[in-house]
Amino acid sequence: MIILLTLFTFILDITFNLYINIKLLYPMFTISFLIILYFLIKNKNNYLLYSIVLGFIYDLIYSNIFINTILFLIISRYCTVRGKTKENFNIILMLK
Repeated sequence: MIILLTLFTFILDITFNLYINIKLLYPMFTISFLIILYFLIKNKNNYLLYSIVLGFIYDLIYSNIFINTILFLIISRYCTVRGKTKENFNIILMLK
């Protein structure tokens, strides 16, 4: 299910970039999905690995600078650190 959702976000990114071109708005559905994905994956080590692979694929499709891989890793690491605090406990309960 997670792979299907990831493909869906890639398709949304491609569709918005090709057909709905808004000059001031660059939608990044994949990065938004990465934050939501933290609550869907039970093993957090797999989440970090998945985010690195997702960032690498995102770089292969959109650029070849490999900055997005580092950005995806930073976002996923931030989510894992913030997810351990009690502030996000209500959000976790709502998503389950």
